[in-house]
Amino acid sequence: MQENSPAPFLFTLPAGLITLGLDAALRAAADDYDRVDVLNDFSQKFWYINAQHALHYAEAARSLAETLDYREGLAISLFYIGTSQCMLSDYTEATQHLRTSLHVFESVGDLPRQARVCNQLGLAFDQRGLFADALKIYFQGVSFAELSGEGFMRATLLDSIGTVYRNLGDLSAALKYYLEGLAFVESGEASPGAEMLTCALANNIGSVQQDLGNFTGALENYLRSLRLAEQQGNRITEAATLNNIGEIYEQLGDKGSALRYFLRSVKLKASLGSKHAEAYSLFNIARLYESLGDDASARGYYERSFKLREDARDKIGLIETRLALGEWFLRAGDLSESLLHLNLAALTLTDDTPSPLRAQAHLRLSNAYERHRDPAKRIQHLAAHREAAGIALRERNAAEAKRMMTLFELAAAKREALELGLSSEDLAQVHLASERAAELRDAPQATNEELPIEHVEVKTFGVFSVRIGGREISKEAWQRKKTRDVFKVLLLRYRQAVTTDELCDLLYPDAATKNVEPALLNAVSFLRKALEPDLEPRKPSRYLRQHDRTYTLDLGELATVDFLEFKKHLATAKTLSDAGVRRSQYEKAISIYAGEFLKEDLYEEWSAYERETLKEFYLTALRTLAEDDARHGRIDAALVQTQQLLATDPTDEAAYDFALALLTTHHRLADAKKLYKRCVAAFQKEYGTPPPVRLQHYLGSR
Repeated sequence: MQENSPAPFLFTLPAGLITLGLDAALRAAADDYDRVDVLNDFSQKFWYINAQHALHYAEAARSLAETLDYREGLAISLFYIGTSQCMLSDYTEATQHLRTSLHVFESVGDLPRQARVCNQLGLAFDQRGLFADALKIYFQGVSFAELSGEGFMRATLLDSIGTVYRNLGDLSAALKYYLEGLAFVESGEASPGAEMLTCALANNIGSVQQDLGNFTGALENYLRSLRLAEQQGNRITEAATLNNIGEIYEQLGDKGSALRYFLRSVKLKASLGSKHAEAYSLFNIARLYESLGDDASARGYYERSFKLREDARDKIGLIETRLALGEWFLRAGDLSESLLHLNLAALTLTDDTPSPLRAQAHLRLSNAYERHRDPAKRIQHLAAHREAAGIALRERNAAEAKRMMTLFELAAAKREALELGLSSEDLAQVHLASERAAELRDAPQATNEELPIEHVEVKTFGVFSVRIGGREISKEAWQRKKTRDVFKVLLLRYRQAVTTDELCDLLYPDAATKNVEPALLNAVSFLRKALEPDLEPRKPSRYLRQHDRTYTLDLGELATVDFLEFKKHLATAKTLSDAGVRRSQYEKAISIYAGEFLKEDLYEEWSAYERETLKEFYLTALRTLAEDDARHGRIDAALVQTQQLLATDPTDEAAYDFALALLTTHHRLADAKKLYKRCVAAFQKEYGTPPPVRLQHYLGSR
C-alpha cells in the first residue's frame, strides 16, 4: 500500500512549524482522516506553549477536514481555532468559530464536546464583557455535561460560572459556584483532571478571599494553586496566580515583592502569547509605579498595556486603561489630553460594562470637567456616577459571601480535626462558638436612649464646624481628615443607612483594587470618639447607628444642620400661596447661606453634586427676590439681590442682563457702565473672552 504523503496540506503551515514529532506522526498516519486528528492533537498540545502555533495547526486541520467532509474532525479543529484565538485575545473571531463548532457537534449528537465548546464560548463572551450571554451558554453547557455524565466538565463549568459572577461583583454567587465545583471535585466525580481543577478553584477562591480582605487566606490558596500549577506544567494558571500574589503583596504594602511577582507573571504571559493576560499584569505594574510616584514609568507601562489591549480588542481593558491614562494626564495638567482619553472611554460604555467601571468613568470625567470649569458637564457626570454606583452597590453582597466563606472554613476545619482524631464534642463546641460569634457580629446595635440629649449644631456653609452642647469638635478631636469625611458623607445622607461599600467607594479612590475597609473602620472608630469622647469601646453611640454593614447618622431632634434648614425653608416657600410669607421663607434661606457648601472639600467628588445643587438653589432664591422687588418698584433692593448673586457667580449672564436692563430703564447710565466694566473684567478673568455682545447693547443704545 502506497504511503500517503502529508505534503499537500503541510504547505499551509508557516515555515518552522513542522517539528520532527509532527512530521513523524503525519507520515505514520493511516490516511488523511488520521492526519486531521494528528494536527488537532498537536494544536491542543501547543495551547500552553505557543497559542499562535496552536492556531496554525488547527487551521491546517480544518482545511483538510473540509476537503474530506470529515465533520467530526472539522468541529474539533474549529473548537481548537476558537480556543487558540481566545488565548490570543481575539474574542470576536473566536466566538464565530466556536459557534460553528457547537452547531456541528449538535448535528452529530456529541454531548460531551458540546459541553466543552460551551465552556470556551462562555469565556469568549465573558472576556468581551457580555456577561448575560456568558452565563446563558455556561448553564447550557452544565446541562450537556450532566446528561453525558461528564463530571470534569461539569465542575469546570461551575468554576467558569463563578468567575462571571465575580466579574459582576456578586461575590456570594461567585463563591457559591466555586465551592460547588470544589465539592464536586472532592467527591471524586471529576476525575481525571481533578488536580488541574483543584488548582484553578484554589486560585479563584483565593480571589474571593482577597476581595473580602482576607489576605492570609487568599495567599494560602494562591500559593497552593501556584504549587499545583508548577507541578502540572499549567503555565496559564501559574501566570495568573503569580499576578494575584503580586496584588496581595501590593495590598499589604510590600511593593518590592509585588513588583517581582508582577514581572514574573508578565514574562510568563508574554511567552504564552496571551495579549489580554500580559496587558493585565502590565497595567498592574503601571499602577504600582504610579503609587511610588514614578509617573514616567507608570505612563510607559500604561501605554504598553493599552497597545496590547487594542491589538486584542479587549473592550473592558481598553476602558480601564483609557481611564488610567486620562487620570494620568489630568495630574500632569494636560486637560485636553485627559478629556480625550476619558471621553473615549465613556463613549465605549454599554449596558454590558460592569457598573463599577461605569461609575469610575463618570466620576473621573466629573473631576476633569471641574478642572476644565464646565459645571454643567460636571454635574451631568456626577449624576451618572451616582446612578452607576448605586447599581454597583446592589450588585455587591460581600456580607453573604463572608458568611459562606465562614461555613466553608468551618467544614474544612472539621475535616482537618477528624484527621487529627479530635472528639465530636470538641468539634461541637467549636461550631457553637463560631455560630455565636457570627450572631454577635451581625446583631443590630441597640440605641443608647438613656443618655441625655444635647443640642447639636452643624455648619456646612462657609466654615465647617460641629458643636455638641457647649463643646466644639476641634481639628485635634477629629484626629484625621478621613474622620470628618465619613461624618460629612453620612450627613449628606442624613438619617439614611449608608453601606460600608458605598463609603469605601466614595472616600477611597483605590477601593476597586484594594481592601480599604480596615481604614474605613478606623475612621469610624475615630468618629465615634470625636462625637462622644467618653463613649466606651463597643458601646452603642447615640449619634452613629451601625447595623448589618451600614451606618446611619442621627444627631437627635434638637439638632440644627444649616444646609438641611436651608432646603427646608425653600421647600416650604414653594408650597405657600401668601406672597409675603413665601418671601419670608426665601429670605430665611438666603440668610443661612454663609458661603459655599463644605468649601474645605472643594475638590472632593462626593461633595461636588450637593455643593452645585445648593448654590443653584441659592441663586434661584436671589433671582426670585430680585424679580419680586423689581415688579414692586424696589429698584435698589433688586440691585442688592443681584449684587449678592454676582458675588457668588461673577459671570452670571442672566444677572447682568437683568441688572443692566433695570439700570438703563431707570436712566442710571453711570451705574450701568460701572457694572458693565465689572462684567468685562469677570469674563476676561474666568474665560479670557469678552462678555456676550448683547450686553453691550444696553450701553450702545444710549
